[in-house]
Amino acid sequence: MLQCNASSKPEGPHAIICMACEAANASRCTNCNGDLSGELEYGFYPDADGVCVKCPAERCMRCDGEPLGACTKCAQGWGLAGGQCKQCTDKEHCRRCDGDAAKCQECEWGFFADDQGRCTACAANCGSCNSTTACLECIGAYTIDPATQLCVACAEGCGGCSDGVDTCEWCDSGYTANTTDGSLCQKCADPHCTICVTGPTSCTICDDPEMKYGPDLQQGDCKLCALEHCANCQEDYKACRWCLDGYWWNAKEGKCTPCQTEHCRMCATNGDDGLEECNSCEDGYDFDEAGSGHPKCVKAAA
Repeated sequence: MLQCNASSKPEGPHAIICMACEAANASRCTNCNGDLSGELEYGFYPDADGVCVKCPAERCMRCDGEPLGACTKCAQGWGLAGGQCKQCTDKEHCRRCDGDAAKCQECEWGFFADDQGRCTACAANCGSCNSTTACLECIGAYTIDPATQLCVACAEGCGGCSDGVDTCEWCDSGYTANTTDGSLCQKCADPHCTICVTGPTSCTICDDPEMKYGPDLQQGDCKLCALEHCANCQEDYKACRWCLDGYWWNAKEGKCTPCQTEHCRMCATNGDDGLEECNSCEDGYDFDEAGSGHPKCVKAAA
């Protein structure tokens, strides 16, 4: 496949969007990418000179029609009518309304275009449908009931079950596959456990809102952090990931050590001299900018 020579591409702000060029002349673009960043609300096309230029029609994302530069696709929420892009009447749910701004042909996820071109909500927990009485694709941990064509919940702890409520594809956090048949999920034995892949009593990751629990890898359960002043021991209750405010992790001594700087909230060792350095002061205190050496925390000015 011919690769356009970057140095031969047309100069200007849009040179980067030349995706293909003539075999005999690498500086003449034949295909322009409408949007590399995903942020633009317009596209580009190669003009008569092979230079990528902005589509003439406002909110036009593709303009490869005839005559040269004619719009063929509008931005989401806009429809093509008479060669121009018109904003859809339903600004909230309509993705495309070609021909008539009041009649939608394509709606956003969870909605469908009815016979009048209106975006109507699918049934509960349905993401894709053609009517309110039958679902094509369910959201999240739901699957289609063959008898009703509506969405029903997967079994407890199951994150996905597209082949039926009794056939789980993966388990939610805090659950593991049933060791008996592997099709259903069972809850991890410890309430603080979030990952127990090999069995309900073999916890490897604990998840507590305050992160004060970590797994005992020998016992398979979760225990309070063994080290004093530890704020997070999520992967091993005997090993601290980080310390409470006012302390820093002293790897050499294997413990949380108090910050020596008065009124310091967060501190760590300085890699240059190995001395403790304050990174953040307590509320109501600021760094002493006028001081020398390592920063100190002083009362904030009123």
